[in-house]
Amino acid sequence: SGEETFKDLLSLVPSEQLTQLEGIEANGLIDVGGHVHGIYNESTVPAFSFNIDVSDGSLKYVDLPNTIDQINISMLAQNPGGSPNGTEINIPTASLRFGDNPISLSGYLNNFVDNPLATNFDFHLLADMDLGELGTYIPLEDNTLSGLAKFQFDASGVAQDLVFKQYDKIEFAGSLEAEEVRFYSSDMAEEVYLPRAEMSLDPEKIELTELKAEIAGSDVDM
Repeated sequence: SGEETFKDLLSLVPSEQLTQLEGIEANGLIDVGGHVHGIYNESTVPAFSFNIDVSDGSLKYVDLPNTIDQINISMLAQNPGGSPNGTEINIPTASLRFGDNPISLSGYLNNFVDNPLATNFDFHLLADMDLGELGTYIPLEDNTLSGLAKFQFDASGVAQDLVFKQYDKIEFAGSLEAEEVRFYSSDMAEEVYLPRAEMSLDPEKIELTELKAEIAGSDVDM
């Protein structure tokens, strides 16, 4: 158990992926703790519990003006001992801010060791974004993005139902509101313009309550 910096955590990234982290400044504190007790063999793991907590973290691309801050993450991995498949990963909170734009996530995974398709999951995502500011925090390469977007999404189920597109077996709900969204990429002939959109979804239906768009010179109004 001990308190390290957020930068120390990033240093654990495999070397083949380190190039993606070049030019990133990281700050913040990380607390790591845990214990292991019991027998380990081919079919049995000892009881264990490990936690990682990041507080007041920040990330900044050195070539961009703004800093992603208020990064706070709490994660717990544990197993009562016995089957490796009894391992659970719980993320009660994970949040950050792009200036005045918050993103928060929580989630839970279990039953994933023996067969990843049997993984049980439960995730919740909430975001309220000024998309035009993203390019001042993260590289967008040859893409331009602007507008406002607010979305909320909750989903729980088993991984195999996602893989095999059996969406009726997944519990999910959410909503999306978008206004004055513009997106353009260098491999597109024209930009996509979305003056207004509202959508809600649940296991029974996806309801598009409003949509106004301009795509490849054509107007869409619903």
